[in-house]
Amino acid sequence: MGIKACKGEIIIFVNAHSVLGKNFLKYSIEYLQVMNADGAGGALEWINESNSIVSHAIAFAVNSPFGSGKGYRLKEKEGFVKDTVHCAYPKKTFEKYGVLDEQLVRGQDCEFNYRILNSGGKIFFTPKIKYYTYARPSLKKMCTQYFQYGYFKPLVAQSVGVFFVWRHLATAVFTACLIFFGLTSFVYKPAIWLFLFIFSFYMVVNIIFSFVIALRNGLKYFIYLPLIFFMIHFSVGMGYLKGLLYFKLLNKRDIKDMALSR
Repeated sequence: MGIKACKGEIIIFVNAHSVLGKNFLKYSIEYLQVMNADGAGGALEWINESNSIVSHAIAFAVNSPFGSGKGYRLKEKEGFVKDTVHCAYPKKTFEKYGVLDEQLVRGQDCEFNYRILNSGGKIFFTPKIKYYTYARPSLKKMCTQYFQYGYFKPLVAQSVGVFFVWRHLATAVFTACLIFFGLTSFVYKPAIWLFLFIFSFYMVVNIIFSFVIALRNGLKYFIYLPLIFFMIHFSVGMGYLKGLLYFKLLNKRDIKDMALSR
């Protein structure tokens, strides 16, 4: 309703608990016009909401490729891309491709960008456009956030006509394997070795990323980072599995009220 009633020529969504980078509006408008793009966006950086060690560690984790898995956050080269965040759009983009899917609690922008690209549209990325969002300040709120991210991914995929995205499927498979082999080991003892192999391999990779981040930002964060990474991945995986069951296997589309994680 708001998009349809908007009188301006360019529409930008600014999420709560976010900060626009310097010259955000200038570069967004400039690149939309120069590149004749359907959307223009840039780099997202998560920042800590409080000064606690946990809050800082969460921000470091979600900014890393191991925590987010999204390459656009690390891109430095301008160009047309498959996805980016917090784009600016000409109003004609919504007239051409439709408005946001209000059924989605999470991932509305991702679904809309996929819809643009699948219809032959173009989205431009430049690191000059910077967007900062406050990461969740506690482990509980972080887990709720990432569970919701995972939960709505199958619905987003279904909306745009794809079955899955590899990085989302990876967390779901990892989570499913831990649960399956962990529970199976109670009735079939050898299954514990598969559980330990998968979990140990994951933790080796986890600890390597955690140590590198701690070296750059302070060794005091190392004690928290492995746990934070695991909670992110397990929360996304659990959410994805629940969403897969509800939206894919049961073919549901109705969404009950779900409180956000703030």
